[in-house]
Amino acid sequence: MAREYKQTEAGRIPKAWEVVELEDKITLEYGKGLSEKERKGGKFPVFGSNGVVGYHSSSLVSAPGIIVGRKGTIGAINWSDTDFWPIDTTYYVVLKDKEIDLKWLYYKLIALKLNRLNTATGTHGLNRDNAYSIEIGFPPVSEQKAIANYLLDIGEKLSLQKFKKQKLEKVKKCLMNELLTGKKRIKGA
Repeated sequence: MAREYKQTEAGRIPKAWEVVELEDKITLEYGKGLSEKERKGGKFPVFGSNGVVGYHSSSLVSAPGIIVGRKGTIGAINWSDTDFWPIDTTYYVVLKDKEIDLKWLYYKLIALKLNRLNTATGTHGLNRDNAYSIEIGFPPVSEQKAIANYLLDIGEKLSLQKFKKQKLEKVKKCLMNELLTGKKRIKGA
């Protein structure tokens, strides 16, 4: 059965999807300051605008969660499987709608390339009102889950291939050293 599409403000999307503004589905909440000196170590990751910047003994947000770079590395999207503390250079995502698969939303936010919304002069910054006005194609939650699972599977396969590549690069480097210094010889050469 051929899938039918429609042309919308958000682009060409399947007919079963709706078009929504991001603000209809989520809020971007400000992180809270926590200087390096105040961090007490511990098991909870502290997220800055470009990922984990330390650990603390308590969390601010329950997992799982999405962290969005607000200042510095604006629009960078990070995921946390554990409770976490987003600092004041970030936003964290709060769902307005329970019919959203959080992992799908994570991938969708990456695809939106929020870094293009930088409006600050001098210091880079992401204005959440600009992000809220973005119109997106919004599939039913069952399709969101299927998309997220598919992308997660591909991500795991890529990680495995990256690991294998790193191992082969180490072997090659070691062999280069041994062959190019004469420590190891090739038979018949």
